[in-house]
Amino acid sequence: MESFRRLMPKLTMQLRKGDMGKIAIIGGSAEYTGAPYYAAATVVNMGADLIYVMCAPEAAPIIKGYSPDLIVHPSLEPEFVIPVYLKER
Repeated sequence: MESFRRLMPKLTMQLRKGDMGKIAIIGGSAEYTGAPYYAAATVVNMGADLIYVMCAPEAAPIIKGYSPDLIVHPSLEPEFVIPVYLKER
């Protein structure tokens, strides 16, 4: 874990949202909401500060309820997921 921490930039007042890492996690259904949440929670603990979770519509409110830090998009359709992710780059 220490080797990963060395890769992350130091926190300063000049940093903006997303400067510490942007991650997109794709997955999840009404039955499986834990996997995308735990993947997102792991990268939050590693220091990433802009986390997108793209999931099935029925899973979105459940996953969003786990953490206010996640940006949850209720769609797995490529025409929705890809433009949203690329827009932020």
